[in-house]
Amino acid sequence: MLTKFRLFRLFGVVNESIYEIDTIENWDKNVMKAETPVLLQCYAEWCDRSRQISLMLSNYFNLDKGKWGYAKLNVESLPLLAQSVQIKKIPALFILNQGALIERVEGNLDEKSMEDFVNVLRLMSGICTKEDIIIAKINKAADFLHQNKILESIDAYKDVISSEFFLEKYELTCWVALARGYLDIGDLPNAEIFAKRISSKYGIDASRNIEVSKLVNTINHAVEKSLYKVNMKEYRAVITGLQEDILFDYDNTEKHCKLAAAHFEFGFHEEAIKKAFEVIEMEQSLTGDGYELLLEILTELGSENSLVKEANKKLHMIHTNLRNN
Repeated sequence: MLTKFRLFRLFGVVNESIYEIDTIENWDKNVMKAETPVLLQCYAEWCDRSRQISLMLSNYFNLDKGKWGYAKLNVESLPLLAQSVQIKKIPALFILNQGALIERVEGNLDEKSMEDFVNVLRLMSGICTKEDIIIAKINKAADFLHQNKILESIDAYKDVISSEFFLEKYELTCWVALARGYLDIGDLPNAEIFAKRISSKYGIDASRNIEVSKLVNTINHAVEKSLYKVNMKEYRAVITGLQEDILFDYDNTEKHCKLAAAHFEFGFHEEAIKKAFEVIEMEQSLTGDGYELLLEILTELGSENSLVKEANKKLHMIHTNLRNN
């Protein structure tokens, strides 16, 4: 068990620009009147996730060479100050600039959300541009692809496309990577979607690129040979009917489970797992219908399936969150 001294070392000052807020004077000087944007981390010593986040933020801070301020507030040491900040959950992160609140987030952040949050600071501090952030995300996604971490790569490229900083000149790069990723995991419907986007918008340029042209042709050939296309009309009809039924009774988790099961039966395993997780989120429980359905899906796919491995990681995070809350 960590001693009080070790906890202080973990959360306390690690260099001259990381401040432990222990007095109101300290708060005024290092947060409200700071010359640079400040990231404020509100924590409690009993919170395991606070310790993990503290280490991650310290790494970001050291990587950026202290070009933004980093302050930490123990909500139990200064409860009145914590109350004035209106903290609802621990851990809680705030970005302040010249005393003004810019952004805040509370609860159990994952690594991606943490990076996006820090990127706001980086932009404000002039460390990088919006394009720098996109290029870094693309490079990270490409690294996953080269390491044959296909699911991580797909998620990373989807994150790039959905980013508020996304630039159209990187669109083809992302679409090609997503088409290849979905093809590699046998998800022909999604592979075809991106192959069609590539052909429709970048037809001439894509056809001149031998590698891209070969990829698109491979996907089209695989789709023609597959049985999935024969069932697409039925699939769309079933899914549309279930979705319409949900609209009139949205809180009925049983109907959401039926939709997830339909995705699975037609071979859309990723969509089925995603929907099952949505039900778990609605139920806020690992004992309800969503969890039971998810276990059935994962058992059916088998422990070696890449989707199962990814889902098990997410289940572990959910279990941790529910236990902490």
